[in-house]
Amino acid sequence: MWRIGSQGVFSSQTRQILEGLKNMWKNGNHRQQPQVENGEHARAAPNARHDHSPNRPSSNHKRCQERVRWMGLRIKSCPPTLPLQPRKKIFTILKSTKIARMYHSSAVLLPDGRVLVAGSNPNNKYTFRNVPHPTELRLQAFVPPHAGKEFNGRRPQNVSIYTSGNDEIVGYGERFRVKFLLKTKLLSKMVAVTAYASPFNTHSISMNQRMLVLSCNNIKRTKDGWVSAAVEAPPSPKVAPSGYYMLTVLHNGIPSRSHWIKLTHT
Repeated sequence: MWRIGSQGVFSSQTRQILEGLKNMWKNGNHRQQPQVENGEHARAAPNARHDHSPNRPSSNHKRCQERVRWMGLRIKSCPPTLPLQPRKKIFTILKSTKIARMYHSSAVLLPDGRVLVAGSNPNNKYTFRNVPHPTELRLQAFVPPHAGKEFNGRRPQNVSIYTSGNDEIVGYGERFRVKFLLKTKLLSKMVAVTAYASPFNTHSISMNQRMLVLSCNNIKRTKDGWVSAAVEAPPSPKVAPSGYYMLTVLHNGIPSRSHWIKLTHT
């Protein structure tokens, strides 16, 4: 269960309490209190509690409706944050947007490393006039620092995937080869291959999102100038459910353009 307050900043907004249903929501009776990091700016959240009991209503329900119902939300948070700093100062504020992304907004990762941002509608219906934040129909592409053009000279290029059959289909536990071009000196210990499951995204929440760092070895530059790496797929659906993943090669933290693969039983 999470205790959420509408007026609290990020550092005190969410607090997980682990306890049995018999002792539901008794402060101080929890077994584990996770560490909460400090945020750079406030977050809006409902002033209610979420219980796992189907017959137990949420407390402060009317108060929640009056104060933070989604129709008429006014507080916007434009700059994205990135957790790059040490504990206590973990979030770095990135370039801000001039378009308020409120309730009903979405964001998804694209194969080229950009993030597609769309939507926003804190109003009851499509409303374009006389409200603080009208219904938003514009799209944006956010470019994170590592996806910038200034890193193109260090970016793995022309990624190719070689499997035992169709190069777009990878079986569980299969060993396959990945080749790519690299203009800079090869640092084999700084090569990584990831598989990212593109999520279903709505209301600023990404469902089924996951990223796996695949086992990667025998990394070397061949005589023709290509870099070759032996990669091993996840062992079973327990680790990575069947479906489509974006496979990405990283060298010294700079990602390649992602390639779609299908992970399945072969």
